[in-house]
This record gives sequence, structure tokens and C-alpha cells, in this order.
Amino acid sequence: MSDIHKVLQPSKWSKYPFFDRKEIIMTNALEVVRDQFAKASRFADVFGSLSGADLDEKKRLLKKQYSILAKMTHPDRVSAPEVALATAVFAELSTLYRRAQDALVAGVYDNSFIPSRGGAASTKVTVSAGTATYQLDVEAYREGDFSNIHLGEAADGSKIFAKIAADPTLNPYLVGEANLLAQASKLAALKGILPFLPKLLDSVILTEAGNEQYRVNLYEYKPGFVSLTEIKNAFPGGLPPEDAAWIFRRVLGQTLAANMLGVVHGAIVPDHVLVNPLTHEPLHIGWAHAIERPAERNAKLTTVIDRFSDWYPPEVLAREVPSHQTDLYMAGKTMVYLLGGDVARDRFPSHVPEPLVQLVRRCLETKVEKRPRDAFALMQEFTKVIDKLWGRKYRPLRLL
Repeated sequence: MSDIHKVLQPSKWSKYPFFDRKEIIMTNALEVVRDQFAKASRFADVFGSLSGADLDEKKRLLKKQYSILAKMTHPDRVSAPEVALATAVFAELSTLYRRAQDALVAGVYDNSFIPSRGGAASTKVTVSAGTATYQLDVEAYREGDFSNIHLGEAADGSKIFAKIAADPTLNPYLVGEANLLAQASKLAALKGILPFLPKLLDSVILTEAGNEQYRVNLYEYKPGFVSLTEIKNAFPGGLPPEDAAWIFRRVLGQTLAANMLGVVHGAIVPDHVLVNPLTHEPLHIGWAHAIERPAERNAKLTTVIDRFSDWYPPEVLAREVPSHQTDLYMAGKTMVYLLGGDVARDRFPSHVPEPLVQLVRRCLETKVEKRPRDAFALMQEFTKVIDKLWGRKYRPLRLL
């Protein structure tokens, strides 16, 4: 049993002197869980000890503990005033669960994973952009391949998040993303897709010790969104086709948004597609990899995200110029992933309806010219397929 499970059991309070009974009664349970996350130095502090079992059994126990915590913290299960806090806590839980799974496989589950916060060291850093100032958490909320995400607040108290380049050599990727989103916000023709793009607030340089300079992009924080990676973690065997279907429409929407922006997104992978499980609203991220007008400029994708190497089509691996069909190929791979299929071999589970399979397979053609050319037309066709299969019925996505 983890420390979190212990402190949330009233009959156990007296046994844990580091929590005061009055504090538990007066403090929202979500705040207790959030504080325990902040204090945790090992995965066992969150999910409990998993010793004395083989790897498969440890995975089963870990998933069980995760499910218990998920039921306590999921935004679907709290009152309206608590949704924002629950969203942040649940997102942190999902990140810890994913990291704990990786740690189990690597055999380092019991190792310390968060540096000590001893002494009076500050947990915030101030970033200035012109006349605006932002307070950012020193500790990363998410760690990515090209940048790390830090949560924070603007001077008026509004929630924000910052993407900070993981290395100074990666600054140009964040500069490109900032320029693309800033340009998009000024074009009236793109007004319809702006709500589904991150809202850029500022882009600045942060100078660290040794004069190393890191690009920092600051964005408005929108609560309630989870990545397709987090969704798939909640459905290890794959989502029901009915749920994967509405999510795939949002993935196709990301390829369409890229086309409207005049770019190839170049990284449509599960980490870069966010959806709100309740409203079904998408949030299209990951634009640091985007290539503007690749055909005109003979520009090519120069990087591949290693853990998503199966998502990249032959033309990328052959160092050819990418196109809109490149994004559609990656969208198709994402659908195979959501359904619980074999991404490397493009194999779908047997229970997936054949009309759905056939449409997605067209995105996965190895030859570019055989793939659909128009994401909008493909989305309309896909909508007709799912309407015929299941009709139009709202399905809230439960991640428990």
C-alpha cells in the first residue's frame, strides 16, 4: 500500500504522524494526493511496494494501484469547482504511472526518481518577456524529446505552461513553432482552427549558468486535456472501435489543420494529439517539427522520435520531401495504436469493423501516391462510415 492510499483511509490516520487528522478532514482529498505526489521520492511512495512478484505480477499490481488512485482523482468524479485541480492531479498521476511502468521494465522501480527538495531552495523561476512576468515551476511537469513542459502562472494568476528547449541546440525547433503559431493567430482565414491550437503568449530566451541560452515558449493552459498516450495507457488492450473512431476524426483534424497552415506537421504521434474526454474537443500540439512549404523549399524532416519510429512513412526514412500524405500516414498509424493493433505490421484486432479497417489502410499505403490526398474529403468519408456503423451518439470517454 502506498503512502497516499494510507492517508486517505480514515481508520488509518492515527498511524501516520506526518498527517494531522484535522488537516485530512479540512483538506480536499485531491490536495492530499497532490501534496503526496510532490513529496514522493520513489514510485513506491505513490503506488506502493511491488516486491516479491515477477514482472507480470508487478505490472498487474501497479495497474491496480493506479486504478484506485485514478478513481479518486479523475475529473469525471468530482464536483464542478474541483475539476481544474482534479485535471492537474490526474495528469500528474498518468505521468507517474507511465514512468513507473518504464521503471518496472528497466528494473529501477525502487530507485529514487525525484531530486531532493531539501533546504530553502526555490521551487519557482521567474521568466520576463517585455513588461510581462511569469512564474514557472522549476521541476518539469512533462519531459519530452525536444523540450520539457513546466507549469506556471502569469502575473494575473492565470494558469500557463512553458515549453523549454531540452538543449540549446534544439532552440530552433521552438523558434519555428512560435513563429508558426504567432503567424496563424493573425490570419483571419485560420480563425476556425485557432481554438484547437495552443495559444502562444510569449517566446523568450532563458539564460542559465555558464551563459547557456534556452528558448522558452509560453502558452495559455487549457485544463481537461489528455494525450492519446495517456488514453491508451488506460486501455492497454485497445479502445472500443466506437471510441477510437471519434478520436481518429480529431487526428484527421490535425492533419487538416497542418494543411491549412501550409505545413507538414511531421510528428502526428500519440503524445502530440490531445483531446478532452468529456467535450471531445481536440488540442493540436507538437508543431516544433513542422516544415513550411516543403515541396517549394525541397525541405525534409531531419529528425525522427525514436520511440515512435514505426509511425514514420518510407519517404521520411528515405530522406525524401514529405507531404500532406506523410501526415495522413502517421494518423493511420495512430489509429492502429488506439485500437490495440500491431503498429509495426499495420495489423488490426479482429473485432474492428472491416469498413473502418479499409479506410485506415488507405492512409497506410507505402507508396505516397496511393494515399488519400485530401484530409477534409477523407474526414467526410470517414464520418459516413461511422454514422453507418454506429449512428451519431455522444460517448463520454471514461479513463477508469
